[in-house]
Amino acid sequence: MPRGVSYTKLEAIKQKIEELPAENQKAILKIIKEDDVMFSENVNGVFFDIVNIETDTLRKIQSYLDFCDKSEEYLEERVKNEKAFLKEYELTHTNKERDPIGIMFQTQGGQVQINPRNYGEIPSPYIGTGAEAEAEAGEDVVPV
Repeated sequence: MPRGVSYTKLEAIKQKIEELPAENQKAILKIIKEDDVMFSENVNGVFFDIVNIETDTLRKIQSYLDFCDKSEEYLEERVKNEKAFLKEYELTHTNKERDPIGIMFQTQGGQVQINPRNYGEIPSPYIGTGAEAEAEAGEDVVPV
């Protein structure tokens, strides 16, 4: 057993290695190969005796596992921030792009009419532009 490392700690390292994605497990295998650790390989995976591993190798593995944890935390935080940014962007920019005011008309009664070209059907007796709206409203329509 590596000096100063408890069996519980070795078990935790083993568990972390098993939970890693394949790409990260390959990086652990590279560390093991570079440090000439005995291992065996079959259809079920790569196996090595973590109890008899050198302390330096174990430190390299632990360092890589810490890097993976920090990378995962960073990625999760970045995804969270990007989602928040996209939500904010949609609220501020998309509405402006989708809701151009177009031409607005104001009747003498103070009611504001919006050109419905970007809004689909708007149920209103004042839909139209210029003379159409004026005729339908029966009032003078003045552009704002």
